[in-house]
Amino acid sequence: MPQSARRRCTRCGQLVRGRCYECESKWNREHRPEDTKFYQRAAWRRFRSAVLAERPLCQHCGTAPANEVHHVRRLRDHLELAYDWGNVEALCKACHSELTRQERFNRPDRITWQPVSDRWVVCGAPGSGKTTWLQNNMTTDAVTWDMDARAAELGYPNYPRPHSVMRQLLRERDDFVTRASHLRQPIGAIVSATNVAYNVARKLRAGLVWCRWPEKEVTQLS
Repeated sequence: MPQSARRRCTRCGQLVRGRCYECESKWNREHRPEDTKFYQRAAWRRFRSAVLAERPLCQHCGTAPANEVHHVRRLRDHLELAYDWGNVEALCKACHSELTRQERFNRPDRITWQPVSDRWVVCGAPGSGKTTWLQNNMTTDAVTWDMDARAAELGYPNYPRPHSVMRQLLRERDDFVTRASHLRQPIGAIVSATNVAYNVARKLRAGLVWCRWPEKEVTQLS
């Protein structure tokens, strides 16, 4: 098999075939992202273990064991939230991979549409104050959807929930979004998963509210 012609490396000047792996490795070490270095710290590993110990089930699917920790707001953009319990989610590998794939295209902290003033989608971890925020900020004639409240009506207020129940809840949520997108009255929806909340808000042309616990802090993204 014929070999590729030698070329001169633009960094070190040596003649190489293909890529200059020595210069490439040096460049990668010097330009390694700060968040990559962060995940190798002992403090992060201890924090990660504590999160997984407190939240043993995936916060997205609610059925699989959680074995990875995800920063809701990207670490490189919000280093001050690195150890914020309200900014992390315990996820299974499948949900984490899917979430990462979606966030490459749909960043949850960026609104690319003009929200309607009386439409809100509220997201955040369980106990972060989502229901309270919606009750305090929506009018009595608002059409609302709360997955946790609906699950409680079905007899499953807590995780884990059977797959059949989760499928029913997701189907009802999608039906709500389809119907609500054509309504003219105020609309409010509560969704725990941040990436799902982003997509729901985009379809409803709603503002996005992110609740964090235990401080009960609220960030409006609109």
